[in-house]
Amino acid sequence: MPSVTRRQFVLGATVGSTVEQQHSLGLSSDGDTTNSWSFEDDIEFTTVPSVGSDLVYVASRQGYNYRSELYALDADTGSERWRFSPEQYIRTPATEGSELVYVGGLSGLYALDTERGEEQWHFEIGRVRSGPTVANGVVFAGTDDGKLYALDAGSGDEQWNFE
Repeated sequence: MPSVTRRQFVLGATVGSTVEQQHSLGLSSDGDTTNSWSFEDDIEFTTVPSVGSDLVYVASRQGYNYRSELYALDADTGSERWRFSPEQYIRTPATEGSELVYVGGLSGLYALDTERGEEQWHFEIGRVRSGPTVANGVVFAGTDDGKLYALDAGSGDEQWNFE
């Protein structure tokens, strides 16, 4: 497992005609350029990067049609390992659990296999407002309607919700 301490992931900005858009993601290691990398594409990153055990996750927007993708990049090299394209827009940074990664979107919470990015479950709870948190086998997510949901991290079954 790579060490991500003292590494800094930086989103690069390209200024458009009316909005500032994030089109590149890079790694800086305390000024040591031997381990630096960058990932660029003709996309706009919409979440801050989050770091898992050996992957960096970042979501992008594809045009203005509310389609987005979650990229999983190798933390050491910056190469793309996989990408996930849900039906709806991704709104939150990803959170990695023991074997799954969780991300919130306009239509609920997704759980993906960390190895291949395949959807394991999707829980429809409306717009997820906060980044998911995982603890003791439970994933927690807050929604635009003011509810906090607790779901079984492995199955996606609702444990409880709070208004």
